[in-house]
Amino acid sequence: MPWQRFQRQARELGVPLTCEQVDLFRRYTELLLAANRRINLTALRDEETLMAKYHLDALSLLPVIARHADMSLE
Repeated sequence: MPWQRFQRQARELGVPLTCEQVDLFRRYTELLLAANRRINLTALRDEETLMAKYHLDALSLLPVIARHADMSLE
């Protein structure tokens, strides 16, 4: 299942996500893809590509930000 893999990949980046947070990412992706069918918001057209190119890319910044802000992501 791609969302379980997404959760594992986020954890490997140092960003542990709860099941609720993963579900919010899933819902956002569904909404983005639905809107993208009506108007061209992004060239990315499938769930797995969005996860890799948008979500995981954005999440990869969190450990850096947390480290510089002396915060924990746990």
